[in-house]
Amino acid sequence: MRLCSTTWGSTWRCHRSVDGQAPRHHANRFAVTPSVALSILLVLLSALCIGIGSALIKLLLVDMSLFRLGFYRAFFALVLTIPAVLIAGEWQQLQITWRGAGLGLLNALIILGASLIYMNTVRSGSLSTVQPITQSYPLFAFALGSLILGEQVTLPLALGTLGVVGGLCGVILGSEEGIHLEPSFARSVMWALACSAVLGFQVVETKLALEWVPAMSLNLLSCLVALVAYRGILCAQGVKPWRGIGRRDVALAALSGLLTLGISGILFNVALRHIPAVVASPLLSTSLLFSVLCGVVMFGEHVSRIQVLSSLLVIAGVAGIAAGQG
Repeated sequence: MRLCSTTWGSTWRCHRSVDGQAPRHHANRFAVTPSVALSILLVLLSALCIGIGSALIKLLLVDMSLFRLGFYRAFFALVLTIPAVLIAGEWQQLQITWRGAGLGLLNALIILGASLIYMNTVRSGSLSTVQPITQSYPLFAFALGSLILGEQVTLPLALGTLGVVGGLCGVILGSEEGIHLEPSFARSVMWALACSAVLGFQVVETKLALEWVPAMSLNLLSCLVALVAYRGILCAQGVKPWRGIGRRDVALAALSGLLTLGISGILFNVALRHIPAVVASPLLSTSLLFSVLCGVVMFGEHVSRIQVLSSLLVIAGVAGIAAGQG
């Protein structure tokens, strides 16, 4: 009798039972090896790229449509990713299977949806308020990682979860907008929460897809699907993406695409092959620090003392989540 199961960092493995009984599953152990340490650094660099790119997205959405910006971001990210795949030689190692193709396409569609929701979230509210909410996705990744990938729930993970929830509440309470029932604020919070849920699922699904598709090739597929989707939407609207746009806006859109979809996507996918999803996701959520800082520097947004302390609590919480895998 053969039983199949999945765990983080493994392909679908089949375990042979003894005397007809189900095999025993041993707890996943996460040791800090050189490859793991490098992966943690790559995730933090990915977070830096997302934080800076988020500020550029908010700046561009003032005068640019969401779909046009999405097209530019996907195009320039693809310009970076194609040479990266060729230089790394992944195209020679790529073995197409139905499962790999399905997981890769699903991953691309999830990232496309997350990107659309995220851009709409950034456009709808203060960057220093909505960004910390969107970065609560480690909570969803934590739950889905435990359910789908079989990762253990430990005390540090539970305490870290409480820290993230408490910190996010403090960020909202300490914002300039405060807590009120105006539709614009409520809509911003709802978009941010929806974005967080999709991002959490994306991390877990990406972990599964990386067992079948190389890291850079998976990012290339995501950029390609996004480019085709945005181009189709613009065609339906009768918009020619390369007309009526200034060089400055194109340059900023290119930079945002290179940072958030290109460099960040490649770095995160490479790192995720060596560390669990519930460790990678809280590390990536530290991008909120860079986003809040960019919101202050670029847009003059005010950050209260409560928001600063709450953001630190969020970071402490996600650190606890990561420590729970040690």
